[in-house]
Order: sequence, then C-alpha cells, then structure tokens
Amino acid sequence: MNQAPRAASLEAKLQTLTVCPHCHVSLDWSLEELVCASCGDDFPRVAGTPLLLSSSNVFRESIITGSSRTGKKSLASRLYAMRPDERLWSKGAIQTIHSSLEWAVRRPDPTIINIGAGFEQVFEEAFKPYEPVLRVGIPHRGGVDLYGDLTALPLANSSVDLLFCSSVLEHVSAPAKAMEEIARVLRPRGRAYIEIPFIRAYHMAPHDFQRYTPAGMRVLLQSAGLNVAAEGISSGPFTALALLVRDLCVALAPRGLGVSYALSWLLQPLKHVDRLLDQREWAAACACNLFCLAEKPTTGT
Repeated sequence: MNQAPRAASLEAKLQTLTVCPHCHVSLDWSLEELVCASCGDDFPRVAGTPLLLSSSNVFRESIITGSSRTGKKSLASRLYAMRPDERLWSKGAIQTIHSSLEWAVRRPDPTIINIGAGFEQVFEEAFKPYEPVLRVGIPHRGGVDLYGDLTALPLANSSVDLLFCSSVLEHVSAPAKAMEEIARVLRPRGRAYIEIPFIRAYHMAPHDFQRYTPAGMRVLLQSAGLNVAAEGISSGPFTALALLVRDLCVALAPRGLGVSYALSWLLQPLKHVDRLLDQREWAAACACNLFCLAEKPTTGT
C-alpha cells in the first residue's frame, strides 16, 4: 500500500478506535492535541503520532523529548541490524499466526492490532497482505501508529478482532492488568496471539519482570476471562541454548556488540535443531518462548 492511502486509512481507523486510556471516552481529533471530553486530559502528538500515555508513565518524557528515538545510525549499528532474527519460530507458531490473520479478515470490517513495533521478519512477512495492521505500544525498535500502554490501552471496548502481543508481557510490571485490557478491547469471539519468553536471559533492564510456564500462561489468560484456543512452543530449546550462550559471552566480553553480532551468525545453525523437535511435547519444558491463542467468549468479559 502507498504511504498516502495508508496514512489516510490509518487516520480514519484510529479515529474510530482511539479512546482516553483512563475513562475510555472518545477523543476530539479536531485539535492538535487529542482531548478527552470526560476527564479533560489532553494527549500530544509526537512527530504526528498520538501519545496516549499517562503523565506517570516512565517512557512518556523520553518520547516527547526525542531521547528514545535514534538519529543517524553508525556502520556498526547498521550491520548489527542486519543480523538474523534472534529466534527461530516453530512451524506451529507460524501456522497459528497466518491462520489467525486469515480468520480475522473474514470478519466484517476487521481490526487487527499489533502491540509493539513488530520488527521481526516472521511478523513483517505475515502482516504484508493484511495492511493496515495497526501498531500500538512503546517501541524500542521500529515505530508505532499510536503510543500506548498495554495496562491502559487507548482502544475502545470490544473494538478489536485480532491482537498480536509478542515478547511484550515480560516487560509489563502488571501482567494481570494487561491481560484484562486485552480482554476488554477484544470483540466477542475476538482472538489474541500472545508470545512470552520461558527461558531467556534478563534483558532490556530494568524493565524485564517475569517469565511464564505453559501452566502459568493458561492461568493468566483464564483469570482475565479468556479461553485458550491453542498453545505451543514458538521457539524451542536449542534457540534458548543459542541465545543463552550468546548473552553469556556478551556479558563477559569487553566489546559486547561485536561479539553479539558474530555469535548471532555462528550460533544460527544450532537453532535449526528445533525444527526436529517441533512436535515434541517435552521440548516445552526447556523452550525459549511459548505462545497461546486466546479467544474472548461471547458472554462474560
């Protein structure tokens, strides 16, 4: 899709979806700042993108001042960005991502939300035929169409058909509240594809709070009134091993960026052992990342 039509389509879609993250009332888009008619809160636009974060959000000031956005990239950082994706996705996870998108577009006037920047190749390729997929969140790479907090989503009740949330929940200090928000914005029978690490090194410090087992993921979803439609390994144990070796070497090395880049390529073949374990249930006991496909029931939440 060309940039101009996409921008117009996004603007129209966002106006119908966006609400005050505090009281869930529609916002006035006619002003430079989005204003809530109920509580009076106003939210600025940063480089044209609405910033719907509360004043207490730790990322708000850095987004406004631009310190969270990088300038011209060095040769080293550009080379680092060209490394392969950190994780090798399982066939089951990839099939679930694509089948979920195919399901969503069959619904009338579907709304698909991606929480975060979605810069991984798996998601970039999956989303291409389904523009516009609206990007909401606080990105550390890439960009978003709407800055928002997963624990206070600026999206209307029962407005989303399909929501993707990949490797975000571990960075949320209140995951139960985040899951309640996902349940709130989903339409009846709406779905959420959720990935979270199980065995990963501590990263993005200090905003890295938890890991989940398969049972823990089920409890988290069900406590928010969501049903588990599917679950499995998104990245297996040999991906976990490769990343742990890389992260340990980076922690010990004086020049971590170069070591990380080299090991990203050297350890890539090890991750492909996971292809042999795609259907092995025991592999979940040592998996790098797990996924759940949640569904909102027609009654209840």
